[in-house]
Amino acid sequence: MPQAIRSLSDLLNRLPRYTISLMGFAVILTLCWLPASTVQEPKWFDIPNADKAIHFVLFCLWAFCLQWDVTRQVKTRYKIVLLVLSAGIFTALLTELLQPVISNRTSDLIDGFADISGTMAGLLLFRCFSFKDLP
Repeated sequence: MPQAIRSLSDLLNRLPRYTISLMGFAVILTLCWLPASTVQEPKWFDIPNADKAIHFVLFCLWAFCLQWDVTRQVKTRYKIVLLVLSAGIFTALLTELLQPVISNRTSDLIDGFADISGTMAGLLLFRCFSFKDLP
């Protein structure tokens, strides 16, 4: 295993269980539920649909961290994938359906697809690192 991955692995193993994934969950909820008046795209950042890319990246990183945390307890790969994917879909639905209620923003189906796509990418990214201790 390359040194950078080994160092990241050591760092993640030292943290209390679910610390990073819970922090990621809190960041996702906070950013998705900010009031519409506080969410404005900067003028220097003129990329169409940049918010979709942000949704994708947030959920990708969160799914990766959640999978890391779950593998400490669940050793069967399909159960891990099912659990992380279910959590990603649930969180995507939760954030999008409650946006109008909590933050006076409109729900966006494409944001939900970006969330779920990011979750699946996080699962694949974790798999690409091919951690040898998984069954």
